[in-house]
Amino acid sequence: MVVAAMIWLSFTAMSVAYPGQTLGLSEDLVQLVAALPDSLSQLVVGLVQLAAVAAPLVVLMLVRRGRWRELVLAAGAAAATVVATVLSAPFRAPAVPSEVIAAGEQPSWVTGAAFPSGTYLAAAAAAATVLSPDLPRGWRRLIWSSVAVISLARVVTALETPVGLLTGIAAGVFMGSLVMVVARAPLRSPPVADIEAALIAAGEPVMTVTLTPTRHRHGPTYEATGADGRRRFIKLVGRDERDAKLLMRAWRALRVASPANRTAVGASETINNEALHLLFAARAGASIPHPVAVASAPQYGAMLVMDFVEGQGLDTIDNPSDELLRGAFDQLSMLHKARITHGWPSLHHIWVRPDQTVSLIDLRWARFSATESHLAQDLAGMLIAVAAAHGVTRSVAAASAFSAQQLGATLPLIQPLSLDPETRAAVRGTKDLLSELRTEIQRVAQVDTYEMAKLERLSFRKLIVFVATLLLATVLVVLLGNINEIWAAITEANPAYLPFIFVVPLLGYPAGAISLMGAVPRPIAFLPTTEVMFAQAFLNRFTPANAGGMALRTRYLQRNGIPLVNSASSVAITSAAAGVVQVVLALVFFTWVGSSNSAINVSLPAGMLLTVVALVLLAVVGVVYATARGRKLLRYLRVNLASAFRDLRTLAHQPSKLLLLFTGALAGKLASIITFALTIDAFGISLSFAVVGAMYITATTIASAAPTPGGVGAIEAALIAGLVGLGVEPGEAAAIVLVFRLFSYWLPILPCWFFLARVQRSDLV
Repeated sequence: MVVAAMIWLSFTAMSVAYPGQTLGLSEDLVQLVAALPDSLSQLVVGLVQLAAVAAPLVVLMLVRRGRWRELVLAAGAAAATVVATVLSAPFRAPAVPSEVIAAGEQPSWVTGAAFPSGTYLAAAAAAATVLSPDLPRGWRRLIWSSVAVISLARVVTALETPVGLLTGIAAGVFMGSLVMVVARAPLRSPPVADIEAALIAAGEPVMTVTLTPTRHRHGPTYEATGADGRRRFIKLVGRDERDAKLLMRAWRALRVASPANRTAVGASETINNEALHLLFAARAGASIPHPVAVASAPQYGAMLVMDFVEGQGLDTIDNPSDELLRGAFDQLSMLHKARITHGWPSLHHIWVRPDQTVSLIDLRWARFSATESHLAQDLAGMLIAVAAAHGVTRSVAAASAFSAQQLGATLPLIQPLSLDPETRAAVRGTKDLLSELRTEIQRVAQVDTYEMAKLERLSFRKLIVFVATLLLATVLVVLLGNINEIWAAITEANPAYLPFIFVVPLLGYPAGAISLMGAVPRPIAFLPTTEVMFAQAFLNRFTPANAGGMALRTRYLQRNGIPLVNSASSVAITSAAAGVVQVVLALVFFTWVGSSNSAINVSLPAGMLLTVVALVLLAVVGVVYATARGRKLLRYLRVNLASAFRDLRTLAHQPSKLLLLFTGALAGKLASIITFALTIDAFGISLSFAVVGAMYITATTIASAAPTPGGVGAIEAALIAGLVGLGVEPGEAAAIVLVFRLFSYWLPILPCWFFLARVQRSDLV
């Protein structure tokens, strides 16, 4: 699904961004095959049309019995693909050569030459993606070969462009894959007869083979009874399991910088790897299932045959004894002494036999010659898995086979990113479990200090920052392209404005101090608070979402005797007041512009639009509330909003506090707007203050969503776009924004740094 989406969007973007080049490529390819004789071309077109009509009928005959769900899903995927390709057709239209359009209007001896169109083939690809898992391998190959041959024939007869076909087929594969992801793709298990034939070919004749009552979570599993009467357990790794493993490892390698990450291997290598680890684990004295044979199922993958082990997973036992838990860690210790890791030490892979002895199963992810980091992560995984189910104290006590040094080495890895999916899901619902486990390990191992391992490699926040960085780079490239115009505009600016442009932004810091003084119920001194506002501005230059400044203000209020909860809510109140002032100023400036005689007409949104926006917001809240994580977030917001509301209610009894709160927030906003207006005047641009205010509020509101510290990049781009939209030349607009940001954002770093050092020396924070 992901690969198909990338291909689809890439070709569509190429058609939109470079229509001329895409059109030239398509024309060259069409001219390359245009020399095909007309009689042969008509014959190929007719045969392709017959095949396009017959193919759906053949598929219906193949899957009609008991497969109505798959047929409905295939029809839905095909319909969604048709809608998607029709909607995206206008974007690709400039890249379609006129020869292709003309050829599609010609008649054919079956129907019009335009059939089967690229949209039809895209829908066929979507249906084939949904139906393929239920078809034998030969039929799957036939269906996809038919799609490929028909597509090639359409290109050869100059009726479709390669770019258009690839785009459509990629869209079809994406839609089909999306349907399979949402509707759950079927879990495929080879027929018992094929398993028996594969075992016989491997020298393991059997009497009976049956599917296990419950499917193994990592692939199909079977039970068999051999000719000697012994029971066997068979696990299979096929194409589905191989692909899932590849996807899981690829995502984990991108997401986590973990020592356990390895390159994925094929089905046969996976089975051989597990069999080899089972043999070496047995040599190390560990209790594991004994491997009997390795077999190959040509159409499905590879199989591992082991002795059947009676028992149940530790995850199914409610209250295991301490001896049982200790036995699990003892088995892991035997592996570690041989420098072998298990790789996935969840409770499901700890097998409890009827005699209450413990075995380790599923060594598919095991590793030879493990380093200390590998061993520590393996032990950390079992400690967390046992602690999540049976308590922190019992988990650490059960790991008596490991030394204090080995336990201490796990401390940096006791974190969610180091866990397997099962254990991570178990920990997700337990609050403070990992911190309690680290504390207990510290106590037992007598470790004073440790540093958490930095495992996170990719996160949503980092992805957003990366995208924002690309946007900033784009803005810088545009600025460099207009460097001559920008410098010419700067040299023509009126230098008499510079003192005002430098001083007015500094007024925003005492204004922020006044707002903070109004947010706390008890009095705080004005001058020290102003110094703190300068200091927190320095931190905000380098931390996203003003996190550093908020922490500094909270600490300052704590040092003034205000409890942590009230300090945090007071800082939140100042942010809320700034948001309220932003909205009020937007309404004021837009109303002012709309009622003025300027050539710029601004009107407030219609009532219907506001209603739609409100309904969309309610729908988003409903979707968030439908998920466990969303409900947790809403509870967190509700608790914090309740605290802030209580503080606001307290402030309501002191009107002077509310006046300070909103006056300070208003003065800070106006200082920035006035500075921007003065900068525009310095360049000789005549814009009314109402227009400047409306544009500035709009630009900063849009840029506030950027995750970069201080909105760097986003604010510049938004302000330049706003000025250009008001008729200012791009080079001059860039010069205005550069001068404004230099005096209002970058030059104040020096006094802000000075006050940060000062408040630290004076013990204010």
